[in-house]
Amino acid sequence: MAAGKIDEHTHNTGSTSFSGADWVAMNFTASESYTITSVKLNLFKTGTPGTLTVSIRNTTADVPSGGDLASGTFNANDLLASPGQYEEITLGAGYSLVSGTKYAIVCRCVAASVYWGRGLTYPGGGRCTSANAGVNWGAESVVKMNFETWGTPSSSIPSDQVVVRRLVAAGNNKFYYEDL
Repeated sequence: MAAGKIDEHTHNTGSTSFSGADWVAMNFTASESYTITSVKLNLFKTGTPGTLTVSIRNTTADVPSGGDLASGTFNANDLLASPGQYEEITLGAGYSLVSGTKYAIVCRCVAASVYWGRGLTYPGGGRCTSANAGVNWGAESVVKMNFETWGTPSSSIPSDQVVVRRLVAAGNNKFYYEDL
């Protein structure tokens, strides 16, 4: 199956900045099981922020927890100034998400501020902020960061079943087949 947009929240009403030890995250609930391969975030910058790192993490009590499940980087110096635009960040080999499970998109950068567009209407999660590089997090259910997740839907074949494909031909009153 081809990669496509899976989950999203794109209602823009403002932005939240992050840099240095100030990190920001957005919880989201996977609407189906899929391998997340990239995210698109509405971003803009001030100054020269350097490398932007975006990762996917598990959540506990609506805040990011544990290490990165998948991550990618982006040269935030290439971002536009306000109002910004959606930028795609590829998440390495990706990670298999489970339908109905809450995950977090976590953003951080080295230097000057990056701004992430936000809105109010996504029911599957909320913004989280950390003032100490992700050691402690605070959750905010009202503010929602703009995002799109992109990936490949999981197969609908249960993992305990085997699928066999065969090429079948008939001729001379006989059937011939070959496993593919």
